[in-house]
Amino acid sequence: MNYIIDLIKTIFPDTQTAIFFIILTLITLWLYKQLQTRISENEKNTIVKTDKAVEVYAELDSEIRRFLKNKSDDISSLDAKLIKSSPHLPTAILVDFQEWVDKFEEDTNIEQLTKLQREIREEIRRLKHSQVDSITYKSNRGLTEFIRVYYKTKLSSIVEPIFHTGVGIFILMIMLLIASVFATAQEITDKVLLISLFAAMIVSILILDIIVIEIIAKGRFVHTIKNWLIFVAFIILSIILVFVGPWFRGILLIVITFAYAFYASTFSIKNLGKNKKSTE
Repeated sequence: MNYIIDLIKTIFPDTQTAIFFIILTLITLWLYKQLQTRISENEKNTIVKTDKAVEVYAELDSEIRRFLKNKSDDISSLDAKLIKSSPHLPTAILVDFQEWVDKFEEDTNIEQLTKLQREIREEIRRLKHSQVDSITYKSNRGLTEFIRVYYKTKLSSIVEPIFHTGVGIFILMIMLLIASVFATAQEITDKVLLISLFAAMIVSILILDIIVIEIIAKGRFVHTIKNWLIFVAFIILSIILVFVGPWFRGILLIVITFAYAFYASTFSIKNLGKNKKSTE
């Protein structure tokens, strides 16, 4: 028992330190609980939306197949299926489909309808691939795919709240640290450095959070050597600039962070920017 008391006294040498860590622990637990609830609800909503989208896409595909087979001049049934599926269809496919319907009486473009059917079937396959529950999912793609599915079904609801909670607490600690140093800084260049570093680190951490959890862990990262090299270079350069460089290195870090965010959104994320056409 004495060892435990000595350990507590070592960790918390005074009352202020003890209060600080108690408050920090309570904030951490509250933040984790809030994030876990929100992430769990988002996952459930995503599953419901995915199931509904697959259902209405399949109905629309069936109606297109029936229309092409019968070579009918009546598109009322097809139009009804389009209206039902429109909340779930990607904007590009919906716009093309609406244009085909509007021009149907003037030009029955069967080739365009067939192309739209292929795109709808591709969307069905994409959505089915995102379903990773034990009932609908089946794959023989090896260890990498097994790890992805295991993480998605068993670990994501635990790992993601922990990761986001760690990010939030880390940002809080950085804010407190920089605020305490800022209060004692005398030179204007030191204050500019602290403010710019704080802003840059917050933005960089949030972008890393998005890249790691929302993109890489969810299979939306375009896995090329170039993308991985730039991602690693961004992390290494950010860490170096935090500790080494001129007094305006915080501003440089902000510029580099936004430059990488632009590159990632354009080239490194599936279904965004130039990757949209190549990955659909």
